Amino acid sequence: MAVLTVDTLRSVLVAMGCWHRACVIGEAEMCFGIVHDDDGLWRVFWMERGNRNELSEFADEQDACLEYMGRVAGSAKVAEWLVGIGRADLVTKVD
Repeated sequence: MAVLTVDTLRSVLVAMGCWHRACVIGEAEMCFGIVHDDDGLWRVFWMERGNRNELSEFADEQDACLEYMGRVAGSAKVAEWLVGIGRADLVTKVD
């Protein structure tokens, strides 16, 4: 079972004090974005001038969400959150 999905991502980042105006589920200019594209891949990126920059692609939604959290909150804060919810086994995915 996934610890994190795009449906829970925003609320987790808000609870961590890390949601800000440069975060979006989807695409928006000058924001960190996360989307599930038509080819079935999850993509995490920084959107600027209509381009997806620093693009990472994932087959797994949770892996994409962890990458997104790492970019927005910092990997140390994500690792701390994972340990706090009893999922230290996922910490290596955000390093």
